[in-house]
Amino acid sequence: MNQEKYIGMDVHQATISVAVMDSSGKLIMECILETKAATILEFIAGLRGTLSVTFEEGTSAAWLHDLLKPHVARVVVCDPRKNALLKDGSKSDRIDARKLAELLRGNQLHPVYHGEHGVRTLKELGRSYLTLTQDVSRVMTRIKALYRGWAIPCRRREQWLPVVFSVLDVGKNIDIVVLAAPKPLLAQALPSVPIGDDLMLGGDCQFIGFPYGGGWRFTLKTDEKEYWFPFTKHCNVSGFAGGYDGEPRLLVLDGINNEGFSGGPVLSHTGAEQRIVAVISGYHTESAEVIAAVANRPNMAPAPEKHRKQVANVNSGFILAFGMQFAIDAIQKNPIGPLRP
Repeated sequence: MNQEKYIGMDVHQATISVAVMDSSGKLIMECILETKAATILEFIAGLRGTLSVTFEEGTSAAWLHDLLKPHVARVVVCDPRKNALLKDGSKSDRIDARKLAELLRGNQLHPVYHGEHGVRTLKELGRSYLTLTQDVSRVMTRIKALYRGWAIPCRRREQWLPVVFSVLDVGKNIDIVVLAAPKPLLAQALPSVPIGDDLMLGGDCQFIGFPYGGGWRFTLKTDEKEYWFPFTKHCNVSGFAGGYDGEPRLLVLDGINNEGFSGGPVLSHTGAEQRIVAVISGYHTESAEVIAAVANRPNMAPAPEKHRKQVANVNSGFILAFGMQFAIDAIQKNPIGPLRP
């Protein structure tokens, strides 16, 4: 008696739909498994006979191939673009698994090569390196575009020195790689860069305002009067542009701004004293995809509106502020109403 069994798997992130057929094409089992190694191996161990398994190429294909290969007679990772039978008729995970098992039994699948993965770690390192390089280039381009938009000169590429790093460790389940530099990147500590009279590049500042029209009320015991106080937030001086009577024309601050702080003062501390050094102009936002698009499957109704791609503006952390002297002169040159002494 032929004990060969054909197993079709429709693999997803959380679950796997499984269909098992015998050599005559009879469906003998259907189930849903959790996408975990122990659960899958326990299911395979409960089957008898010569086992052949198939599933489509995808994100988990390499992992599942390596997991199942020592426990079954044959593993076929098939090309989903060439499975014509899957595109016909009704669509569901259970039906797809059943069709995969039927195609495997009839030897009608187009396999995708998954050989020995002796160089898999090297491939992952190479992929991580390319991803990091692309991410760094993308961020640098955005920062340079922001600075150029305010006429801030950017360092040219030929002034950067290439440094070859060695990979110490690759983070598992996270996109982090630990690198080791061949020598100290800085020959000496960075010098302090003064900006005007009371500011230093990298120095701490505070800015105040009424975000979204809100604040908090406080009653003084001396006069029993109620006062309206603003919110205070922390920031650092990341950069500056131009000179204006000994003061910076524009400051670039690192902090999280919100609506309602525009026009508010930026305060710098010198000992116990506070000085207003700039006026908040605005903050830079970027468009980010907060909900990924859901692809429409053939022969199915389009995805509902709530499942379609949605993009929102994200606070980049860059705050733009005008130097105090520049702001005062601008107000005096463009007054709203009569000037006050």
